[in-house]
Amino acid sequence: MLSKLGNYYLDQLVKEAKELKEFNFIEYSIHYASGSVKLKGEKIYHGEEVFKGWKTTIGVVNGKVYKICVDIVLENSKELDDLFSKIMSWLKNEMGNPIENTNPLWMWKAAEGNVVLQKSKNYLGVFLTSRSIRYQSK
Repeated sequence: MLSKLGNYYLDQLVKEAKELKEFNFIEYSIHYASGSVKLKGEKIYHGEEVFKGWKTTIGVVNGKVYKICVDIVLENSKELDDLFSKIMSWLKNEMGNPIENTNPLWMWKAAEGNVVLQKSKNYLGVFLTSRSIRYQSK
């Protein structure tokens, strides 16, 4: 399974992860207002750029990385479609065909966790989530 992006990997100890900046109060408020469920012991960080121009967000519970998200917003739909095709090809090469395709989400599952590709009009995101999060309380 794809479990690493840049210098970040699933189940990595947060103290080993570089260039992290924790969300501020407003960012946490917006994040949870959008419907995300807060997990016990969860912290969310901005990470260093993994892909040029992409935002990196790291989810941590009890000192371990459980989620890595890289995403980008582009106004040019052709550029977004071309990028989507490249990312889809890369993910298929790494993980095979997605087991779930419910446009705008494509999902790959493995024993270690899952990978989700999300695409909308101007948005493209790749999410890696560790299976270890299944055992965390909300």
